Amino acid sequence: MDFSETFPFSGPPPALSPDGQFVAAAEGYRLVIRSVDTLEAVQLFSCLDRIKRVEFCCRSEYILCALEKRPVVQVWCLADAKWQCTVEEGAAGVQHACWAPDGQHILVVADFQIRLTVWSLVTKLCIHLPGPKLGPGGLAFSPDGSMLALAERHNCKDFISLFACDDWRPLAHMAVGSNDMASYSLSAAMTRKCAS
Repeated sequence: MDFSETFPFSGPPPALSPDGQFVAAAEGYRLVIRSVDTLEAVQLFSCLDRIKRVEFCCRSEYILCALEKRPVVQVWCLADAKWQCTVEEGAAGVQHACWAPDGQHILVVADFQIRLTVWSLVTKLCIHLPGPKLGPGGLAFSPDGSMLALAERHNCKDFISLFACDDWRPLAHMAVGSNDMASYSLSAAMTRKCAS
């Protein structure tokens, strides 16, 4: 059995691109993108602070880095090293950041779950959804990626809100029959019912 040489990383675990061509590893403030075949560094990006989270978009063309001590998410393009996007959440902070299934929107959960913000890379639109519950565990996408189910807590009661992922309009808002919801998922049958 052959083993490659070791490469340093610090912070989050390395991330593999969905197409299987690249692996991204954080080294402090730097993000190193390597070819899976040769392990040669193909891109090197410098972030504003230590990296807390790394995630490729579904098409493997963009990668986001949530930073550890700043309320900032930086986005880089693998094909164009000069292109970058910086999402600043200000005083709200960043508890979690992830891609929507379309690879064109970034979802950011603020500290203390104050709000969820949807940022569009295409239209530069910014939408705030108040009161998410469960942090990153409070987001569930439909199997086809057309809907977002968001766990919310208002007036000491739990709710599920459904949003269309094409324009983030609300589709439904339902009370949950439990006192303290811990997790949930969105089925294909529920997606078909809400779409009709």
